[in-house]
Amino acid sequence: LAAIDITTDTPTNNFATLNPLNIRLGKGLTHSNGNLQVQTGTSSGTLGGFSTIAGLKSGKWYAEYKPTVVGTNATMRFGIESSDFPAGDGLCNVAASAWASNGNKGRNATDTSHGDSYDDNDIIGVAVDLDNGAIYFSKNGTWQNSSDPESGSSKTGAAYTDILTILPDGGYMFAFNFVYNNSQQEIIQANFGNPVFSISSGNADANGYGNFEYAVPSGYYSLCTKNLAEYG
Repeated sequence: LAAIDITTDTPTNNFATLNPLNIRLGKGLTHSNGNLQVQTGTSSGTLGGFSTIAGLKSGKWYAEYKPTVVGTNATMRFGIESSDFPAGDGLCNVAASAWASNGNKGRNATDTSHGDSYDDNDIIGVAVDLDNGAIYFSKNGTWQNSSDPESGSSKTGAAYTDILTILPDGGYMFAFNFVYNNSQQEIIQANFGNPVFSISSGNADANGYGNFEYAVPSGYYSLCTKNLAEYG
């Protein structure tokens, strides 16, 4: 085994993965690599998936994604979704907040521009501030829309600033969404602190948990059970 193939989970601390039991419509989505990688099937469709740790209502949380094959539709999305939302849909209701590979942010089927597009092997950062009600997105360490996830109540440049106003009863979970066709299967890899892809730099959160490509914003934490017990 390579070092990247070894999990850092312990009996007292577990990191989130992608949930193979909660996927949009079950259209040929294949989970692998400890449920930290997903690949689309061979037929056209729209589908999504969610983190195993859900119900987030407080705290500040950080995750990274590496889309190794974005595909040709430019409609891959990363963000958050209501933990109450049925798996039959994904990243398209009023509680969703996401950033797409074409550079748009989206919610409830409404997209507006929010920074650069992203492509194969870019590292996408998602910072969710559930103390102040904002969500931020980065590409290869650059926060989009000149945003600052450490800006607290000012929510400088955030993609959305109202995620507490529309807080679902069950809280939020991290989520992703694909629109794909059979001309090119799409692949993503997720990192909630226990990466499946190689990290060239190595950055932990302030509690010393997680291993990320880019620096975790001050005050934000990886999605693991130790941090959840303290900040969730």
